[in-house]
Amino acid sequence: MIDNIPYDYQHWQFMGWTGGLLVSAAVISFGYAVWAKRRKEQQESSVKQMLGVSDLSNSLDTKHEGQHAGRAVDTLFILPDISNYTRFVSSKHLEADDAQNIIFSLMSAIINTVGEELRFSKLEGDSALFFTNAEVASPQEIGLTLLSIFAAFDARKTKLAAELAHDPVTQGMINDLDLKIFAHRGVAQRFTYRGMVDHFGSEVTLLHKLMKNHVSGDRYVLVTEAARRLIDLHDQHDCEPLSETIEHIGHVQGCVFRPMTASKNVQADGTSCLKTEAWKSPKAKSPPSYQTSLKLLTMKWNTTMELKTLIAAAAMTLAATVAFATDYTKGKVTKIEAKSGKVTVKHEELKNLGMPAMTMVFRAKDEAMLGKLKEGQNIQFVAERVKGKLTLVELK
Repeated sequence: MIDNIPYDYQHWQFMGWTGGLLVSAAVISFGYAVWAKRRKEQQESSVKQMLGVSDLSNSLDTKHEGQHAGRAVDTLFILPDISNYTRFVSSKHLEADDAQNIIFSLMSAIINTVGEELRFSKLEGDSALFFTNAEVASPQEIGLTLLSIFAAFDARKTKLAAELAHDPVTQGMINDLDLKIFAHRGVAQRFTYRGMVDHFGSEVTLLHKLMKNHVSGDRYVLVTEAARRLIDLHDQHDCEPLSETIEHIGHVQGCVFRPMTASKNVQADGTSCLKTEAWKSPKAKSPPSYQTSLKLLTMKWNTTMELKTLIAAAAMTLAATVAFATDYTKGKVTKIEAKSGKVTVKHEELKNLGMPAMTMVFRAKDEAMLGKLKEGQNIQFVAERVKGKLTLVELK
């Protein structure tokens, strides 16, 4: 029995080491599994944060009929695009900052005039993408919205050109800018990226490829056959048949409408000039002639402008006597170019200029003002257009 002691000791020693190794392996495996799971959760959390969604598999778009991101949605797309944009921004006569400010001002006028009928998706340089669910789109409201876009664009362009009367070359370049609107309906994948709703699929590709077409002119509304029933422009403008062949997509048919100046398309009170059911009734009074309507509209416009002039004069007098009435905008200086006198400011909405919150390049009123500014400084300021250039005129 004593002879077996060394053997039993070695046996149990071996079993102890084996058991210890197995336990260690189990602990290591469990620890690795926990680490891998937590790492995966951290990676998913980072992706969710980057994409701006709470659930990668089923992200809700609560602002649009409860549709889910990543799911196919029957969508009406509207894409206003500024004509002659490339020629405008590539001109050597105009500095890049000034060209950018003018284009941003025009795009801001377009975006601000669109109401609840359409939802803004994203800005694409010289164009802006809007959308709505096709099943809830109102043809009359969509048609009026498109006419309002032209009206807002024309009004802002006229204002900018008037401010640059001292510079006839730039004024002429602004007057050469015009607007095209592209409309298409199709099923696309809707998703949310960093809080921005966007779409994916061949229908979106088709919409953008339609921007390069064989239609002549710089001002029109191009509506594909798929979207035609959702936009009521037929009573207002004659339709030109459209037939385009899109590479990798195929044959596309539709209509082209050519609106005149926006003042002839939308009445001064903002209501549509589209025909109503009462006009179709035999008991209804006949609509006035085009010339009569235009004269009445011109008279109404002149009266409105005179009234606005009086109101503006009174407001200026009041502002001169009440200094604290001046609206200051909050911003942060991100860059200073002392040689050119330019200051880049990340600012809140500029209500007096009709510009949303963004980062914009301004000119300082004078060297004294420029000397008061530092990069990273939070400021309150007043900006105006001085000889057509965005200028910081007051600091607080």
